[in-house]
Amino acid sequence: MTATERRLQNIEEALDPPAAMALWLYNVRQQHPSLRTLVETLSGQPDEAWPLFQLTRQAETATRTRLQGQAAGSASAQPREALGRAERDAVRDAATLWYLFVELNSSFLTEKRALWLEIALMASSYGRWISDTDRHAARFTEGLGATLAEVYNWKRTVATLTERYFQGECPLLAEAEESLQGMVEKAEQLVDWFNDRVEFEIETREASGKGKRKLPKPIVLDHAWRSTQSAAKEHANVLVAMAQAEACELMGEHKQALAFAERHL
Repeated sequence: MTATERRLQNIEEALDPPAAMALWLYNVRQQHPSLRTLVETLSGQPDEAWPLFQLTRQAETATRTRLQGQAAGSASAQPREALGRAERDAVRDAATLWYLFVELNSSFLTEKRALWLEIALMASSYGRWISDTDRHAARFTEGLGATLAEVYNWKRTVATLTERYFQGECPLLAEAEESLQGMVEKAEQLVDWFNDRVEFEIETREASGKGKRKLPKPIVLDHAWRSTQSAAKEHANVLVAMAQAEACELMGEHKQALAFAERHL
């Protein structure tokens, strides 16, 4: 190992759990486009090769090194009990971040097909709607708004977790992130088409003297985005609580794990 590599290793080993997880995420996103490829790479490997083991061990080591360094510069040594408690907290934090990464990616993969089907259904319904804009207009408008809200909910949930827990590094792997972005773009495109058609119908009917017939209101993207704030916050909280529950189970803290899980039952 070169001097530079040794310095980099020392820096990495001193990172706190959020920074260590962000660095791990950055590296793994360069190597693995999906959760499946990551798992396939780790299949058959010893426990020490799995990210959960590496991240928790790194958190424990970094905490011990930091506290021992602080104690060396002070008059009183760090109590053994306090050191053990700090190491345990760091391990739990690292495990929570790992489980949150897994929960988010696996949950999105579970819902991805249904979300794309909803978008496809709205695209098909749009074709039928423009052939008779007075028929089932309210139902189509409601369905398109609901689909946009679901997609925005996911986008906002990922953005919230990225900022709050992963130091700006997107926790979705590349294929999932690209798929979500594709959903957002397609849903927004459908809304643009819908709004353009509504505007066209208004102008046509006014010109022909039929402007009094009621048409659906355009969908405002900014309003739709703002309306998902509460749902996305709750969605993020559920994912975090489940990750915390799994981390507590790993630590043998069964009562705490149950308490986290019960928050959203």
